[in-house]
Amino acid sequence: MSNAIRKCSLCLSPSVEELPEIQLKGVTSDCNPWPCSGVFCICRDCGHIQKKMTSRWLKDVANIYSEYNSYPLSEAKEQLVYDNGMPISRNKRLLNLFSKEITLPATGKILDIGCGKGQFLRCFSEMYNGWDLFGCDQQEDLRSEIMSIPKACNYYTQNFEKIDEKFNFISLLYVIEHLFEPVEMLRSIKDKLHDGGVVFIQTGDLKVNPFDLAVVDHCSYFTLSTLEQLMRQAGFKIIASSNAWNSKEIGVLAQRDDNIDTPTKIINYYQENMDLIHRHNSWLTNILDDLKDFDSNRKIGILGTAISGTWLASSLQRESFFWVDEDLSQTGKKHMGAVVMSIKMVPANSMIYLPFPNSIARDICSRLQKTRPDIEFKYPQ
Repeated sequence: MSNAIRKCSLCLSPSVEELPEIQLKGVTSDCNPWPCSGVFCICRDCGHIQKKMTSRWLKDVANIYSEYNSYPLSEAKEQLVYDNGMPISRNKRLLNLFSKEITLPATGKILDIGCGKGQFLRCFSEMYNGWDLFGCDQQEDLRSEIMSIPKACNYYTQNFEKIDEKFNFISLLYVIEHLFEPVEMLRSIKDKLHDGGVVFIQTGDLKVNPFDLAVVDHCSYFTLSTLEQLMRQAGFKIIASSNAWNSKEIGVLAQRDDNIDTPTKIINYYQENMDLIHRHNSWLTNILDDLKDFDSNRKIGILGTAISGTWLASSLQRESFFWVDEDLSQTGKKHMGAVVMSIKMVPANSMIYLPFPNSIARDICSRLQKTRPDIEFKYPQ
């Protein structure tokens, strides 16, 4: 497969161009360093950025999934985000925002594909307690945790095609980017929806977050334009889409519509996305160059043990660093051999690097400086 010409995973065109000049160290989506992110490609006919499925990459992905552990350092059931300076469940924020876009009935059936430990299902059940819950993932050892959620009816680990059930709502949160054949999967999902059924997809926004390129086990990298194009190709009518439901992310709410002819006309984002990936690659390189000039004898704090921080620490190959995280359940634990501190524990006059896109890093810096004015905060420009 490493030498085979593959079709674009979005528009199915064979006109896929490799980008050998984009070479990055990798990080897994469960936040472990990896030697290489993979070989990047772009479709000349639609502009979708994706991975080349080489034999090495497929082996890497299989190894990552065989030992996958989401949120390994955190005792929190799910990731927290900050809304007006206050921590809130990422899933709860998503539900609050999309409930303004669509009114769901009092009862129904929801299937969460890639449900993990059931974080989204739990939050959904709190808001829509009349719904029956169904989860789908690869790990059999998660079954008891999923089935312990009130109103949980089933947990599927078999091939999706074999699920003998129809649903009113199907969610894929941070899943679509992992799929080898996303159009085919979405068409299968369409067949599992009742008439008028809704699919909800949330994924990273490549347009604003260069660090997404480092994730090894991501097969596709979406902008809002290419995600919307994917939904149309699969035969869905878009109800709402946004790049503001969560920071650095994009989402789509779409409805099954049997009146849509597929495939639809393709819009080509080639030049726009070619410029984007090269701009991001240069930006990431500049970050490393900037930090390599920093005093090697001075410890650097890195804010956040997630993907961007893990990539930065791995790429710098620097021994003298420590972690800072606002999730207090991580305090005192170690990641990549370095201790995790709370912001209150950081020694005065330390330097903490914020590995986030500039606009996000500025907001975080402004918030943290109010409590720790004695710390130097640096972030990408």
